[in-house]
Amino acid sequence: MLFQKLKDLTRNRERNYVFFSQVAGAFIALISGKVIALYVSPEDFGLYGIQFATFTFFTSLMVSPAIQFAKASNTTFIPRIGSSYYLRTVFFSVLISFVCLLLFFWWYFGNLSLSLILILFVFFPINTANKLLNDQLNIGGRLITFSNLGLLRALLGLLFLFLFFVLGWKFTSDVNALWLMQLVGSALGLLLFYKTYITYRQKFQVHFYTYFKRYLKFAWPLASLAIWTWISNYFDRYAIEAYLDIEQVGIYSASYGVGSKFFLTLSPIFLILLTPKVFSKSKNEEKIVAIIKKSWLYLALALPILVLIYFTRGLIGNILLSTEYQEGFYLIFWIAAAFFTYTISQFFEIYFYAGGRTKIILLINVVGATINILLNVIIIPILGIWGAAISTFFSFTIQALMYLVLVLKIRRNVVQLSGLNK
Repeated sequence: MLFQKLKDLTRNRERNYVFFSQVAGAFIALISGKVIALYVSPEDFGLYGIQFATFTFFTSLMVSPAIQFAKASNTTFIPRIGSSYYLRTVFFSVLISFVCLLLFFWWYFGNLSLSLILILFVFFPINTANKLLNDQLNIGGRLITFSNLGLLRALLGLLFLFLFFVLGWKFTSDVNALWLMQLVGSALGLLLFYKTYITYRQKFQVHFYTYFKRYLKFAWPLASLAIWTWISNYFDRYAIEAYLDIEQVGIYSASYGVGSKFFLTLSPIFLILLTPKVFSKSKNEEKIVAIIKKSWLYLALALPILVLIYFTRGLIGNILLSTEYQEGFYLIFWIAAAFFTYTISQFFEIYFYAGGRTKIILLINVVGATINILLNVIIIPILGIWGAAISTFFSFTIQALMYLVLVLKIRRNVVQLSGLNK
């Protein structure tokens, strides 16, 4: 049965290309990680890790809800009222999050370089525009264009790293270079693909207050959710710096990056294929059945991958990192296992996003983040960075189990209602 599913998967041209682009993108990301491990010290990588964690917090809090609103409304609400109100909301969200990030950097680090301010000033809107374009291409089923955009972004980032570190074309600090890597890839990719973004003219007159009221109803649980999701993914960096030091943050972040790549590479293949179905007007039962089928296939592929990672984690670390980061090689398996449970929970999570049931997502993430905080505070002083990896694994696993139980319960209720209506 598994062989037949894999055979069917390879018959579709778009699916083949999605698979190829994800594998190629992961390979490029691993090469980029190797270059960083060879040329960037754990201290600098740890500093960048803290900066990026903070950037993720403010964009997740203020910008991501706007992006998710577009994703959920791109085939219904936005085509009717037009793109003007929505794009205005995105603009102010980006501006506010940028200012908040600068204020936090000034408070936390005690200084703020002009070069970093300029990089972030350009990166904020370009990164947001990339995400908007990505989501629209994905929802619209334009998977080949979607894949090309991601692949080009990764290639351009690697090219920048090669020029800066390998050829020695240095003109700024190593930390700034890591930001520029992302900026260059996003900017040039967007320049080539921006014409594929579709905007809508207003068909029905809607007052901005009416629109914004609907937006806030959708967005406020996501803004709350952003805080708890960020805690689950990034709180450990701050805890490691507090209990250990910035070098340990860099070592942990490097192994975290390698361990997370395996399933962050595999899962988008499934999510890309699920998204058009889940965000369509199909019946709830059909959506749940599609998610469960993809989850079983994902599990069948994930188990042998995890076994292989466990027995080759030292070899993987030597190949993809450097001796400066050797202290954290054993973490690669634990992070990979954590991201297996994290990514499979995303399969169920998009069902609730599509239905606008963001309060459920918020509740599950609050539970997971609370467990993550408690475990990090208790275990890191005892086990060091291994404690952070274990905390991540257990918090992600509990979230995945909660989603699974809830979706199965919803499916059972849907089946029972269908039986009563017959």
